[in-house]
Amino acid sequence: MKRLFCVLLCLLVAVSLFACGKTAQPETPATTDPAAEPTTEPSTAPVSAAPTAEAAVFSLKTLPEIGAFVSDEKKAYFFDDGPHDSFEARDDYGEIVPYCVSEKYFAADWTYTDEETGEVHTGHTMEDEAGYHEQYGFATADGRIITSDIYYYVFRYEAASGEVLYAAYTAQVFEMTGAVYLIAGDGSTVLHLPEDDTDLHVLEKTENGSGKGLLTVRNYNSGRLRLMDFAGRVLYEYVPPASGEDEMPYIEYADSDGLIVRRDDDAGVSQYVRQTYDGRQIVAFSKQYGALGGVYGNGVLLMGDWSDWKRLVSMDGKALTDGCLELHWSDYFGCFLGETDGEMQRYDADGKKIGELMEDFSALEKDSDYRYLYDPEDQTLLDASFQKVPLSVDSGEIVLVEPLYGDWSRPGYCPLLVRTDTDDLYVFGNSGKRLAKLQDVLYETWDSDEDGVNDEVRPGVEERAYNLSEHGGVIFARKKTGIEIVDTQTGVTTTAMVPHVEESGWDSTLSDSVFFLSYRKDEDSYQWYYDLYRRKNGERLLAGAVIAQSFGNRIVAATPTHSYLMDETGKVLLCLRNDKLV
Repeated sequence: MKRLFCVLLCLLVAVSLFACGKTAQPETPATTDPAAEPTTEPSTAPVSAAPTAEAAVFSLKTLPEIGAFVSDEKKAYFFDDGPHDSFEARDDYGEIVPYCVSEKYFAADWTYTDEETGEVHTGHTMEDEAGYHEQYGFATADGRIITSDIYYYVFRYEAASGEVLYAAYTAQVFEMTGAVYLIAGDGSTVLHLPEDDTDLHVLEKTENGSGKGLLTVRNYNSGRLRLMDFAGRVLYEYVPPASGEDEMPYIEYADSDGLIVRRDDDAGVSQYVRQTYDGRQIVAFSKQYGALGGVYGNGVLLMGDWSDWKRLVSMDGKALTDGCLELHWSDYFGCFLGETDGEMQRYDADGKKIGELMEDFSALEKDSDYRYLYDPEDQTLLDASFQKVPLSVDSGEIVLVEPLYGDWSRPGYCPLLVRTDTDDLYVFGNSGKRLAKLQDVLYETWDSDEDGVNDEVRPGVEERAYNLSEHGGVIFARKKTGIEIVDTQTGVTTTAMVPHVEESGWDSTLSDSVFFLSYRKDEDSYQWYYDLYRRKNGERLLAGAVIAQSFGNRIVAATPTHSYLMDETGKVLLCLRNDKLV
């Protein structure tokens, strides 16, 4: 009888396994089964730091201890049979994007080498600096995991053509050095650069002119230098001679026709050379141009001695101007501006002199890049056509005009903080348009007491308003009543409350639709927390995140227990429990 019972039991188990264990080729994530669909459209309720009612979804291969069971037929989380512990290049990923999880880190000893003496020193992280750091994996744009969280850092670069490159590090790095994987934005190519061959630098706009996506890789030990594109193709390579007497050049600029390299001799004198990728020299620039400040306008070089006169020079080495003091390119005015004997000189994008602007140039207030020009005598700004525009304040006299702290994505755009003698605060654009009026904003200043201690925060001082900033078209003003948020694109003003604020930090936009506020719950803690908000109405989207950042049109965030991948509107594409991604 027992034998018959065992046979029947085995048959029942076999039938059950046959019903749920059937496999299929990988397809797009299933959406019909609620248990296999962990994401939903954004609701009006904010996402909590640890959603307890949400069922975790796993593949059968992960052998889950909690959450709903999902067979291999419904791989709603994984691309193919992932996640993998390495990135495999494929042509069918489509757009890829990093996702991040949080991992607790603790105080630990660390070592560093003195570059001059070669001595190894040991440092110690304070115990109160324990907190969370991010670790990254890659997923498809629709939220299917490709790799597990195997990277410590991931940096995203995008060329003017839209080509995307990720630099992913599998170990903690310092100043972009160490073993790195260069991964194409569609995952179709991966290039591994070993640790002893990488000091990675992606050329900025003024270094590559057209922003076509170029990077340099240098090895200080061997003296080898390579210029590569985002596809991993080597465009230029410098290998030192066997004698070792030649010093590694520095790539200062590159375009489709060639590059400019800088060589320093033993006396520290710089020589700039324009050459093709195959090494053929086109022109050697005069040694009197001791520094290259950048390439602006229509391929015009800003050169000269940093401590003295500066000149505009063409690509063929011809001097286009006489010496000028404080010569700069202005994105806002669309020309070069410089000073000679107190007069402002203007040069167009080709380096041709336009004319003098005014004699008493030194009386104007400006920043180092000439993003604005303000005349304090008649309280006017100069707009992009150099016409005077009055600053319209409601009352009082203007006593302070300076660039507002923040990140300004629009070229040439420079929001200005303006304060009157009645202690009113305004934000103006550099065209003279008023963007916001703010009152009761908190200021920070430092005491000059002998003990050097400063806990004082008071309004009405002339020091910079550190609690007022602008990021991506959103102005954040910290007040006693909360955070006043002014969207300069829509004109909508809202107020947000950050819980348990002991210290305020960075405020920033993650996309056109989402921004975050940062805070520390405990003034003795090193850990920062981030609350994500919808830009349209100030609704809180996610509370208590320990990581929040964006990669192109995707937002990644992580709490101590959960990881989120969102689109630019805040819709959740992927939500996973951190402890199951290890």
